[in-house]
Formats: sequence, structure tokens, C-alpha cells
Amino acid sequence: MLLVTIFLIPHVGGLWKYMLQLKQGLEAMGHEVDMIGDGLDCFYVYGDDNKKVPKSHFKPILENNLPVASTIFSDLWIKYAESERLCLELTLSYLGLEQYDVIHAQDVLAAAAVSRVKPAGIPLVTSIHASVALTILDMLQTDQGIKPSSPPLVWNYYKSIENIGGTSSDRVLLASAWLRDIMVSQFNLPESRISLIPYAMDIPSFEKSLRKEHSLTRPEDKQVIICTSRLSYEKGIHVLLEALGKLHGMRQDWECWLVGDGDQRSVYEARVRQLGIGEAVRFWGSRDDVPALLGMADIFVMPSLMETLPILSWRRSLPDCRSFLRMRVVLKKRCSMR
Repeated sequence: MLLVTIFLIPHVGGLWKYMLQLKQGLEAMGHEVDMIGDGLDCFYVYGDDNKKVPKSHFKPILENNLPVASTIFSDLWIKYAESERLCLELTLSYLGLEQYDVIHAQDVLAAAAVSRVKPAGIPLVTSIHASVALTILDMLQTDQGIKPSSPPLVWNYYKSIENIGGTSSDRVLLASAWLRDIMVSQFNLPESRISLIPYAMDIPSFEKSLRKEHSLTRPEDKQVIICTSRLSYEKGIHVLLEALGKLHGMRQDWECWLVGDGDQRSVYEARVRQLGIGEAVRFWGSRDDVPALLGMADIFVMPSLMETLPILSWRRSLPDCRSFLRMRVVLKKRCSMR
């Protein structure tokens, strides 16, 4: 089996963890699993013989053959996205997809690339973890990232890719009914090809991690607010920081732990200093003892602007709020879009 994504791996986000857990689970069942993902200047291939395929093999070919006079490629944002997608196509062709029985794409851009180069008899399954088009739309509306020359053109490009990636797949896996409705109504994916499979959790591993030793200690006289998230715009950390800034003006009997990492970390650290709450907000980075930290906290907050199907955990406590009784894991559908 092949798991493939156009996004960066390894990464601090949930996609990488999902791919790792899927690979480990399938291999435990006796299957052979490779993974391919972006590495900025190459595509990484994780398998029996880990290797990387430099993009420099293909970039000159693409740059010489992209129709730069076309209206579409006149926009740098779209030109970059198409160049990356076509580079993934060439990488997949170079590696040879005929060796796989099933290909599982983890995003619509990868699905669109796979569908053009895979042998006809090999099924393509695609997991859509979030709408790329809607994420891009939000970035355009809030002036995030590269500023396109034509926002409507960029939106229509990603809207088309959402449709192409979904409709070219033999089966589309979604985690929530909300995302299914979005994919069907806005991007015209055939509902008959969609299967709903909620995200799951390895409960024994979670419980084992609850007891894992760590070096952190909670403040004796303060309540601990915890947010476990990738530090990127769509996760809404900037919204949380503004709220904490207002809270700090009213009371200082709290401390916030931000557990995770991401491309916006330096931006958020600077904003914390500007708000004057540097002593109250801790950046703990990406960690493997998150369950234990959850067990130490009093309040869990998830400020995401968009979530497909988050896994929330909470505890029930005795009057002594630090007495840990148990953790429950629930699947809860939630979406907060502006």
C-alpha cells in the first residue's frame, strides 16, 4: 500500500500522526506500507529503504514547459501549486506505482496527481481531512501568506482541484457529516463514493501515556489552561491570545500552556510579548506526553476556526481539582467558521 500527501512530512500536525498510525496499524495486520510526502526540496519516501527524490530532477523540465503565457500561470500562487503537483506526478511516475495494490491519498492535490499517473487497475482511496479550498479562501480573506494577483482566480483553481481530487478517487473517506455536506454541496463530489469514518484513538496507548514521566510542574496557586494544537492560523491561536490578553487585565490567577509547534510560533511569541502576558503563557512545543499534561490542567480550550472532527478529552475531578480520576475520550462534531 502507498500513503501519499503533497504536504510536508514529517510534520508537527495531525496529518503526519494519522499517516504514522495508519502505517503501523496496517503493518501490524501483515501489509507492506510506504509513505510519500513533501520535503521542500525533495519528496521523501518512507518504506523498507527510506529515500528521497530531489525536485531538482524535475523542476527544470516543468519550468520550461509550463505555459507561462496562460492566465492561470500568471499568478505566482497557482504557478507554485501546479509546479508542486506536477513534480509529485513525476516523482510517482519515477518510483513506479504498479508495485502497489492500493493507493491512499491524504489530500485532494495528491489525489489529483495520483489519478493521472497510476495504472488503471489500482484503486485510489482519498482521505480529505479538511477542505483545502475553504482554507485557502480564509487565507485570501485575511491576507495570509502569498498575496495573489487575482484572488478569484486562486479560489476557482483550488475549487476545481477539490472537485478533481474527489471525483477521480474510487472512494473518499471523510470524518464527519459536516464535511460530507460541504464536499457534496460546494465541490460536487458524488455522495455515493463517500464513506464516513470518524477519527479514532488508541485508548491503551493513551492511558499508558497518562502515566508517562515528564519534567513539567504546574503552578501551585494558579489554574492551568491548556491548548494542544498546531501553531498555525487555522487553529485560531491568535484568537486565544487576544482573549488571554483581556483576561489578564481582569485576573492573573491562571497560566496557559500551548502544547504544539508550527509555522506561526514566532508570530505568536511576539504577540504574547506585545500583550504583556509573557509570564502567563508557556510555549511547550511538540511533545509526546500530551495526555499526562492534559491530566495536570484545569481548563481545555480549542479555538480552531475550522475542525473536521476533533477528539476532545476531559477529566472529572474531586473537590481537589488536582486529584485525577479518569480521562474520557469523545468524538464531537464541531465547526467554527467565520
